[in-house]
Amino acid sequence: MGKFSYMRLKGSQNLRLRLLLSTLSSTPILIEDIRADATWPGLRPYEVSFLRLLEKVSDDCVVEINETGTKLKYKPGIVMSGRHLVHDCGTSRSIGYFLEPLVVLGLFGKKPLSIRLKGITNDSKDPSVDTFRSATIPMLKQFGVPSEGLDLKIESRGVPPHGGGEVILSVPIVDSLKAITWIDEGMVKRIRGFTFSTRVSSQFENTMIHAARGIFNRLLPDVHIFTDHKAGEQAGKSPGYGISLYAETTSGCVISVDTAVSYARGEDEGELEDEKELSPPGDVGEEIASALLGEIEQGGVVDSTHQGLLFLLCALCPQDVSKVRVGKLAPYAIEVLRHIRDFLGVKFVIKPDPSTETVILKCVGCGLKNLSRKYNGTHNISGYMESAKNGDLPEDVILEILLRLPVKTLLQLKCVCKHWYALIGSLSFVNQHFSQESNQEHLLIRHYRPDEERYAFALYVDEIFSGYEEPDHLQMPVTVAALMGPLNGIFCVVSLSGHMALLNPALRQFKPLPLVHPYVQPHLSSYDDLLGFGLDPYNGDYKLVSIQYFWNEEMDVPHYPSLVSVYNSGSDSWRHFEDVNLVNSSRCAYRSLCNTYLNGVYYWLTEFNDTDVAILAFDMSSEKFPEIQVPDCIKSKEGDLALYEGSIALLSCDLDKIDKCVDVWVMKKEGCWTKILTVGPCQDIKWPLGFWKNSELLLETGTSLLTLYNVYTQKLRTVEARRKENGFFIYWVFSYKESLVSLKGEGNKCKLWDTSSDLIRDFFK
Repeated sequence: MGKFSYMRLKGSQNLRLRLLLSTLSSTPILIEDIRADATWPGLRPYEVSFLRLLEKVSDDCVVEINETGTKLKYKPGIVMSGRHLVHDCGTSRSIGYFLEPLVVLGLFGKKPLSIRLKGITNDSKDPSVDTFRSATIPMLKQFGVPSEGLDLKIESRGVPPHGGGEVILSVPIVDSLKAITWIDEGMVKRIRGFTFSTRVSSQFENTMIHAARGIFNRLLPDVHIFTDHKAGEQAGKSPGYGISLYAETTSGCVISVDTAVSYARGEDEGELEDEKELSPPGDVGEEIASALLGEIEQGGVVDSTHQGLLFLLCALCPQDVSKVRVGKLAPYAIEVLRHIRDFLGVKFVIKPDPSTETVILKCVGCGLKNLSRKYNGTHNISGYMESAKNGDLPEDVILEILLRLPVKTLLQLKCVCKHWYALIGSLSFVNQHFSQESNQEHLLIRHYRPDEERYAFALYVDEIFSGYEEPDHLQMPVTVAALMGPLNGIFCVVSLSGHMALLNPALRQFKPLPLVHPYVQPHLSSYDDLLGFGLDPYNGDYKLVSIQYFWNEEMDVPHYPSLVSVYNSGSDSWRHFEDVNLVNSSRCAYRSLCNTYLNGVYYWLTEFNDTDVAILAFDMSSEKFPEIQVPDCIKSKEGDLALYEGSIALLSCDLDKIDKCVDVWVMKKEGCWTKILTVGPCQDIKWPLGFWKNSELLLETGTSLLTLYNVYTQKLRTVEARRKENGFFIYWVFSYKESLVSLKGEGNKCKLWDTSSDLIRDFFK
């Protein structure tokens, strides 16, 4: 292996943590006496599997193990990550054992990570994949990790002893994390959860839910636990069941617990323990509910399982102070603090808070940066900031200032020097800026001014609607037929004549798309089309799907099948599919008034004979059209789709009644719906328009007024929109954030967005 200065360690304790810190700090390690005195000496199968995983995501990583497995030499390489990786985690530990180190390494990789992990998804030893999705991912976002590209998709479930589960983990890259002050625990506002069952009766899940709710209902009314019964190949290879619960607080904290019941393994050897009695589902539900209440009672911004990861992320932050509050320190968290000191040189100041029986920890981060990321081919952030020579401010402080500035100011600062020009235009800076809390989400309302015969956009810049603007760059010609998005600040604009374009209003960039020119038989005429706008999660390309419906003029009947065309921004071209088998081509489909793209899938509401409602979906990656059923009780009602708390929501309303109610149904998994709230009865409701910031339902009421219903306080408030003498009519409502995402690329087809220019006028004729 050559001559390196090795950190010498002994024993098998915290081997995964040691390997992770060794990789992050580029410190070669030598570990001896790995279970040397045990009946089964040496590395365990799951530890060997983790080493193989490190080899897959790293370049030039060197692993040497002696014949007995009691001695390990490890020289870390460069974390490369990459897409379409596959790793079998085995069955001696669950996938959760591998997720925590893998997501940290993925953040500092050279490329975004996309990996399929096979094995056990749920057991009672490691955090489950459900806990990772509900608690770990939100915690990562606190440190500035962008939401786009951060996901865990559960393909199938697997429990001990034989596993059979599969998940797909996606991790974006960052240049550095964000130092945080996170000490406000807040108050618990709701409890959510998931149950699962594989190769056993789904009634087990209902029993667990009933038992858990029996404890929570006495304390909190907002409790929703969703089921996930698996059968066939998606049920893995062994029978089992379990439950994952998490509490969300008013300050954004997520406290989680989980457990699973199956045939158990031996502690170390991965062997089965014969004839061990399974816990009844009712006992499991009560025990896990009590465990969650215990975690909440001990306080802190995270649960005890996540303390170690929280401390590690703080230690990896820039050289600024991070401050967090936790409950009683867990044994593993204490070990993490010790290893952080040894590998990274970061020491925490630990101060108990007797008034709350919690602990406050402070540290100055080691300033880990993703040095493998390149900007403009030659420089990284450090190089730009060092070259900028702006006084004596540290580079991290300058970067933090830039990230908090609005887009308009940043565009002006690109002229300061070539280094800042490249930095502000870099992909990493663009992503960090978009995810910054200072880049607030605004309410964007498109309405019609009949006195001026034009559409206008009103931008409300805060939650109390005290600031009202009609920015010039957000105004549209009256011939705009549809506006879809926004995705990363990008809209798709469609004119009445069928012309389409991508638009970034903040950058004033406008990119006309090629015309759709499919071959159509002479006797067919198009009478309707359906559009959807989204992102391919695997390559980041924008996609636009068009479904055209035709009428056979010779037969005077509708023509099936419909014609599907898909635009890909990567190739800047359309592809046409004439033989796409839509589940029911005779359905009438409608595009929602708000954005319904979620996690690589676009959704439309469809109906048949005015009584049969369903949802048509388009997967941006597989380019397939699954159909999703809705609850029978709402199939005869009118409604619309929206996004709510990371799920697709169905807003159902019976408009024929005088006193109208809006029912909100949420789909946590395909075809499984839960009604979470009802608004009304109210005579003034005209139509639901979607959600804003996951806390307020937007409603059109009265004479085209915009009303917001707060789902927590159950109070209504009306936006005092400006009115002209001839009225003010609401049409579309969007949640909008400014973005630095550029539409410029190969071919340089991007144009300046100026509604007074002849180019824009001609486009929208």
